[in-house]
Amino acid sequence: MAQTQRRRRNRSNKTNRKTQRKQRKQRKQQKGGSKKGGAKKGGAKKGGAKRGVNKYFQLMINAKKNNLESFEYNNKTYKRQSKGPLTFYKA
Repeated sequence: MAQTQRRRRNRSNKTNRKTQRKQRKQRKQQKGGSKKGGAKKGGAKKGGAKRGVNKYFQLMINAKKNNLESFEYNNKTYKRQSKGPLTFYKA
């Protein structure tokens, strides 16, 4: 007997959830909200001046492209190191 009562309760909960969802959708549509959540799409972005790359990064990228063993920045020497396929420069 307890199982049948549980089944009935579960069924009523499911139908309750469905009706609640429908009601929420209807309220949103009345308010003029979108059906799906998330950020609203804006217009095209205006092109501005690009920000310059950091001096250290310029030197590091150049060193990577030219496969240099080391480069110097702010009186520090950065030497090439690698871990697997990753190559980086460490002072």
